[in-house]
Amino acid sequence: MTSIWELANARLRDLAVYEPGKPIEETARELYAEPGAIVKLASNENPLGPSPKAIQAMRAAAENAHIYPDGGGFYLRKAIAAKLGLALENIILGNGSNEVIEFLGHAFVDLDDDVVTSKYAFIVYKLIATSFGAHTVETSRTWTRCWTRSRRKPGSFSSPIPTTQPAR
Repeated sequence: MTSIWELANARLRDLAVYEPGKPIEETARELYAEPGAIVKLASNENPLGPSPKAIQAMRAAAENAHIYPDGGGFYLRKAIAAKLGLALENIILGNGSNEVIEFLGHAFVDLDDDVVTSKYAFIVYKLIATSFGAHTVETSRTWTRCWTRSRRKPGSFSSPIPTTQPAR
């Protein structure tokens, strides 16, 4: 019987599986500590909890949870644009940074492009690049000034990249 993995995108087979940070409960168990005594600063968690204003807004929104929301977030984008003094079309919304980065991949990454990133960067850069058939060039620097370089579109995204050696 054929494994589903054999039918999946072959480019993704060599990628390491993402390992999220340990839950607070596991760390507490290992340190013989109370979970409440541990402050986790990774995984975008907030030790202070949600804002009371956010809780109030969620409760108010729950009353309309049965109605499908505006997928384009028109009113939210309009409010953000007004607050920041930007044009509405310059605001993009996503379900977290992963989705916004994926949108960038759809828009700018082509098969066989090079995506330049630090080996210490957010793993999603490499995942998105690989899923679109691009080559990830990892540098040993902690930053780069260029996200992608196209082999088919010479000169695109030509911001200079600091002289670095690919990470080993």
